[in-house]
Amino acid sequence: MAVTDDPAPDQWRIGVERTRAVPAQLKSFNQTDADAARTHGMTAACLDRLTDLGLDHHREGRERLFDDRDLANIALLLGLPTPLRRTMSSWSQTLLHKAEGTTTRRSVQLLAKCPEPGHAGACEYELNPAIGRCSVPGSLHERQAGRYTFQIETPNADHFLGPEHGEFVARMSAMEFHFIPPALTHDLDFATATGLADCRLGALLARQVATALGFEVRPRNGYFLAGPYMLWHNWIEILDGDWFAVDPFWLTTLARWQVPGIEAWPTVRSPQPLLWQPADEQDGRDFYYLLSHNGAPMRPAMMSAPCRS
Repeated sequence: MAVTDDPAPDQWRIGVERTRAVPAQLKSFNQTDADAARTHGMTAACLDRLTDLGLDHHREGRERLFDDRDLANIALLLGLPTPLRRTMSSWSQTLLHKAEGTTTRRSVQLLAKCPEPGHAGACEYELNPAIGRCSVPGSLHERQAGRYTFQIETPNADHFLGPEHGEFVARMSAMEFHFIPPALTHDLDFATATGLADCRLGALLARQVATALGFEVRPRNGYFLAGPYMLWHNWIEILDGDWFAVDPFWLTTLARWQVPGIEAWPTVRSPQPLLWQPADEQDGRDFYYLLSHNGAPMRPAMMSAPCRS
């Protein structure tokens, strides 16, 4: 994206203002100009413009150092050609999938990469036993060390929130997605003061807002079934005759990012078919780490796709 071709100059200022809502002491200034170009699609001219607008950065000699989250947030807002932005084009596989029946069966590949290359001895992987309990019986197989395949079933419930949920949907849709440091992921004051949240903080805020409006809700953790790679996600379920996943914050975020296929998912629609919770438990900590490497928990890559009939 060339600076001279910028169609929305205010977005640059807005992006910098949002990053400055995060205290500088919570940032890690370790991204060089070269890192910014490679990972976030930012040219030196882009960085010059951002620093002129007040983007936080440090200097070591003649080299500028930036915070990775700051750059990621601005790149998303500006629509720069980042690896994440390119990956989003494949999410339409999930968003446009035509479900049939009450459930969709999906194949999942779990792929581990040694987190400590060159360590002594062989890699020893151990799968979280919860996977065996929540996968389709008989579908779990270890293909080789650190590589597993199994199948899951996700509900195809097509549910829409009614007018009585309008204030909840409006308040959550007004929030802006923002990668934030771990110290802020439970800070509801930060969310309400800035209007910024990641999916974890967004789910906490959704729970607070819905509860205050008199709805019965419960937190959920699991995976957004983005194609090809599954993403860890947080959301809530609301009791509306039955329990249904609701996430107007995330659906609005996907629409702002112009993810192909999101037009099929208005904010009042339950994203239940797009999500997988490994088990019927409200605390997802047992499933955040699905694998261990030499006794240390790790998060492998996970790929999913609907099974062919």
